[in-house]
Amino acid sequence: MAESALKKVLKNASSKKGDFNFVEIDVAEDGIPALVDELSSLPIGYDCKTVVATNIVFDKAKGARKKKVDSGLEPLIAWLARPDPQIDLYMVSVGDIDRKHPLVEAIVKAGGAVSEVKEFTPEEWRRYIRTWLAKRGVGIEDSAIDEFSSRLEGDYARFLSEGAKLVAYKNYEGTISRSDVEKMVHKPLEANAFALSDALFSKEPARAFDIYYDLKSSGIEPITLARMMLKQFSFLSEMSFLLTHGLNSDRAAEELGVHPYRAKVAARTISRLSKKDIDRGFKALHDFEKGVLTGEKEADIAFVECLSEIVK
Repeated sequence: MAESALKKVLKNASSKKGDFNFVEIDVAEDGIPALVDELSSLPIGYDCKTVVATNIVFDKAKGARKKKVDSGLEPLIAWLARPDPQIDLYMVSVGDIDRKHPLVEAIVKAGGAVSEVKEFTPEEWRRYIRTWLAKRGVGIEDSAIDEFSSRLEGDYARFLSEGAKLVAYKNYEGTISRSDVEKMVHKPLEANAFALSDALFSKEPARAFDIYYDLKSSGIEPITLARMMLKQFSFLSEMSFLLTHGLNSDRAAEELGVHPYRAKVAARTISRLSKKDIDRGFKALHDFEKGVLTGEKEADIAFVECLSEIVK
């Protein structure tokens, strides 16, 4: 929902997306200094520039997640006190907004707007999906609506496109079944990447290659999938460190700012892995990306070799 709202807002941004006038910074990964550096750089060859900062935390988060995203706020607050008129800054936060957060106060003082987008609860999603489809002459089975909403992961823009696809598939009549959803609506890339990693860790090469070739037929580039898997390997490494230092999965989830269910699944995965397994996966994925980006290797062949290296 937040991503959909951002897309709507960006339609009215002063600069249209280009190589040098539109920049997105993941603050959780790159940090506040990287954002401030980008805000200090004037657009090249354009009258203005748009900077989108994602994964900023405006709540009272604790532990490692707070340290990751809230350190060194002073330069950003100083920029907000005297913003460059050539730069439009949009910040996206996940979670409740603390109106007394120093960054929120600085945004308001600078004349910026702070808007909250409420996510649908699972039951609200079910009602909305059913109503939206009914208005278009189509029903949906209970099991199908559960599968559909799980594949959407709260992405409203994707719901509109996938919902329209399902309605057209049923020719504006009848009832959507679970098999219809499984056939027509792809799982989110992250879920597929997780399934691929799980198959590799479970030493099931046939399942791993089936997943990869399905993704390939859907137009997913190997380099995109590899980067998603690298993030998952990094998450597993962080989880492994916290678990070996005495935290349970719930505490580890709190420290890393992830859903407890994801932490529990990761803990089960880690229980059947060694540090050597994770390190080998990191190396294989890094070698794949380096080989492709330097032009030494062809992406499809190199990715198959990469998967074979991880699963051995």
